[in-house]
Amino acid sequence: MAGGFTLVEIMLVLALLALVASVTVTGTRAISEATGEADAESATQTALAGVRRTAVTTGKVATLHAAEDALSWDGGSQSLPPGDTRVLLLPPQRDALTLIGGQVSEEPIAQVRFYPDGTCDAFRVEFKRKAGSKIVSIDPWTSAPLQGNGDQKR
Repeated sequence: MAGGFTLVEIMLVLALLALVASVTVTGTRAISEATGEADAESATQTALAGVRRTAVTTGKVATLHAAEDALSWDGGSQSLPPGDTRVLLLPPQRDALTLIGGQVSEEPIAQVRFYPDGTCDAFRVEFKRKAGSKIVSIDPWTSAPLQGNGDQKR
């Protein structure tokens, strides 16, 4: 009897390697997507705190603007992490809904005002990715994300 492996043994090993590779790739992709969204949310929180602080310390209304790669305001800006997550400012309520290609589409707003007393206009932030989006309502009294029923995924 000659030493070696049978075709069945080789095919079994290849099938197990393919299974391990597919699990690894799927897990790695999920981790990287979650990290990108968390980075965008963290940068947005930093920007919200910065524009609120600017309004309170100067005693004047400060305006937040969202661009493709940064959130900017009077006297400051916060870069967004590179990646496929876009940050959009949305109105507080779903009044202007448009159905495009079977999906709900809302027009983003150009700016949000923060006032010297620490409050701001009511608004929501959308973290838009290729795989979907996450919408977070912002508390107009504290500029903090509302937890629970304010989060929506599309």
